[in-house]
Amino acid sequence: MFRKHSFLYYGIVVNIHLFFIKILFLVVIFSYNKLLAFENDYLLDLLKSHHIGESTNYFPTNQYNEFYYLKKGINLLNESPQASLNNFEKALEGNFKKIKPIVKLYQARAHYNLSEYDKAYKILKKISSNKNIGPKRAIELKRLFLQTTLKLKKEVEFIRLIDKYNKRHKNFLMFENFYLDAIAIYEKNSQYTKMFSYLEKLSEEYPITKNSQIAFKKLIEYTCPLNKPKYYFNYNLLRKMSRNKEIDPPLKDFLVLASYNKIKQKSKVINLNKVERIKYFIDLKFYQDALRLGQESLKDSYLNLEDKQKITTLLGVVHSRLYEHQNALHYFSFSKTMTSNRNQNIKLNRYLANTLSYVGYKDMASYIYRKIAPKANRKDLRWKQFWNIYSNNNLTEAASLFNLRKKYVPPRDSFQPHGSKYWQARVFEKQKHITQANKIYKNILTKNSDDIYGIFISHRHPEILIPENNSFAKKTHARNPQLNKLLTLDTFSTLSIKKENPLYLLVNFYKFGLFNEAKKELYNIKISSLGFENLLLMGMVSKKLNDHHIQFKTSRRVLLKHLKKRINWFEITHHQSQYTEIWKNYFPIAYKDILYKVSDILKIDPFFLLSIMRTESHYKESSISYVGARGLMQIMPYTAIEISNRLNHKNFNLGDMWNPDNNIVFGSWYLSFLLRRFHDNFILAAAAYNAGPFAVHEWMNRCNGCSSDEFIESIPYKETRKYVKNVIRSLTRYHRIYKSRQQLGIAKKIPTGLPANNDFF
Repeated sequence: MFRKHSFLYYGIVVNIHLFFIKILFLVVIFSYNKLLAFENDYLLDLLKSHHIGESTNYFPTNQYNEFYYLKKGINLLNESPQASLNNFEKALEGNFKKIKPIVKLYQARAHYNLSEYDKAYKILKKISSNKNIGPKRAIELKRLFLQTTLKLKKEVEFIRLIDKYNKRHKNFLMFENFYLDAIAIYEKNSQYTKMFSYLEKLSEEYPITKNSQIAFKKLIEYTCPLNKPKYYFNYNLLRKMSRNKEIDPPLKDFLVLASYNKIKQKSKVINLNKVERIKYFIDLKFYQDALRLGQESLKDSYLNLEDKQKITTLLGVVHSRLYEHQNALHYFSFSKTMTSNRNQNIKLNRYLANTLSYVGYKDMASYIYRKIAPKANRKDLRWKQFWNIYSNNNLTEAASLFNLRKKYVPPRDSFQPHGSKYWQARVFEKQKHITQANKIYKNILTKNSDDIYGIFISHRHPEILIPENNSFAKKTHARNPQLNKLLTLDTFSTLSIKKENPLYLLVNFYKFGLFNEAKKELYNIKISSLGFENLLLMGMVSKKLNDHHIQFKTSRRVLLKHLKKRINWFEITHHQSQYTEIWKNYFPIAYKDILYKVSDILKIDPFFLLSIMRTESHYKESSISYVGARGLMQIMPYTAIEISNRLNHKNFNLGDMWNPDNNIVFGSWYLSFLLRRFHDNFILAAAAYNAGPFAVHEWMNRCNGCSSDEFIESIPYKETRKYVKNVIRSLTRYHRIYKSRQQLGIAKKIPTGLPANNDFF
């Protein structure tokens, strides 16, 4: 009996314990689910509002940690460097290693401000090879290092450093202010070769900057025979200087005279002969000088046949550049009679065919292209053969080219393989074979994303899109369920902001109000290694920091991760309409305050400005091209100076172009100027922004009222053609994503009334 009761007693106790354990387990599970629900709701709000850093519960930190002392030290850096040093010492006591090189960089700056150059030098030397410091801070470190070595009069170290940095960085403007110091040291030590190389780098900007004026004057001094060694101007330097001839008229006279003296070309010092001098004038775009010299040279009775043939060809090239195609045709035809060289003949035939096409003899041009295409083994010549037949309205012959052999008519641009099919459909369309044309159009849309040809089809034939759209949208979700996760955030579990997380520094810099440091840290993070959560978080932080370049890059990475590799026009356009938040991050309204103000004043579509900005620089403020175009809108120095004159902008400095507001204002004004002169046609304005208005003026004349797609495809410059296509695609996407109802007019014909060109620049 006792045993039975004992067994019963213990059974009851065990059951009670199990009951409480179950309750406890359910409470834990409930709390955990609530926590996950809270986190997912928080992230959803985060995505919608693009706001970060307000929840101290979500980003727990100790108030008095290394970030707190770093901020305090930075705030005191200029007013009280000694007090800032005390705070930096406290910041270094923290246990997060990645922040220490950043603190030490500020420590070195404080020592420099206190004129304690030895201490600054020792710190900088220790951290100069630290990879955690990041590319943006590395530039600051290098500049401070150069300043410190100059203060300590360590000339050997300074020269070693600047030579090293000069090799690593393509943009010489980063260390331009130190070049004159390097030049002085080289001159003192009789290291003239190095000295000349730095003088030439500075002189490329002549006469825009003071440094370039000093350097150019120095080079002139060394061309004098009294100085040893004697300097000879470099051919490439003279060509680069010629970009600024409009700013300083005497510069052109100097560049012309320089061709009659010895010039350094490919490490050799030579006197240019007549043929080489004509080429020199063409390279520098001194076309009238080239014509004058060429015509005078042909009168020389002692001129040999080979040189005569070369000069005749060059005169044809000059007339082509001046759009005087009848004269060019005369010289190319004459030159062809003087050569029997096979390769030279192919080159001359190309010149001749191009010129015949410009003049309007398209049948003759297509015949020559057909003859030389197999010999030259060039796809572009087969394209030109087709294009001349098509533009001459010989539709039957144009259609037959597609049946000669597979891919006989190549795409105009290799990066857009559907171009050949599109133009086959356009031939059918012109022949009134609508069923055949529509079949090809649908095939392009079902196999291709929204590149330029999908955009052409959607604007020219919107009726093709309606029956297909809904069915393709459903198939998209069925085939790729991960696409839904972009909106529902099912891929999120928890957002880890632990010290091991690559965004730990970024998030804490932002949270503590160290926005400049957060901006620098954006460029220290390897985007390709981030997961979806971190990519989205980094994109949101970059948006709050107004770094739209990183916002663009992170959003692009998110889309690459979650969109399938082969996606057609219907799928991607549907995706853009359904998942607008992530697409708005990828196509941001960058610098919206100044952008909307400028677009309102100038009466210009803000999405057009953004499309130009995106194509030019991908929203990168510090962008500089190989020809010297600067900033977000990639404005050339001469253009910037001319705009400043027209805007009556007093005390203009070219350095103002690095300021986003100034750059957007100047670029927008120039675009509105081009739009006014090109009948408010954004295709013509975009082409003129890239290639110059004079070239577009000529292309309009040749086009003679052709359709927009025909005009774009006939642009002879590959760079400009690609540029205009990218602008159109960006503009179309902007309007689609932000649901703008403005008509883009892509299907319209190019206007025939040519603008007056006396006001172009």
